[in-house]
Amino acid sequence: MDKYKHFKITDAVILGYKENSFTMLVGKQLSNDKYQPLANVEFGFKPEEKTAFREIK
Repeated sequence: MDKYKHFKITDAVILGYKENSFTMLVGKQLSNDKYQPLANVEFGFKPEEKTAFREIK
């Protein structure tokens, strides 16, 4: 059994977010200037990171 996780790294953009149960939808920009959703990110945000994100206008 492999005890190491395998990670893939890619550039991503925030496509959207929701406040209740803070979650971001991230995706990638395709060559035709459309976007493909990749994942919902729910965990790993520190409270100060959420606050900083909310202050972006």
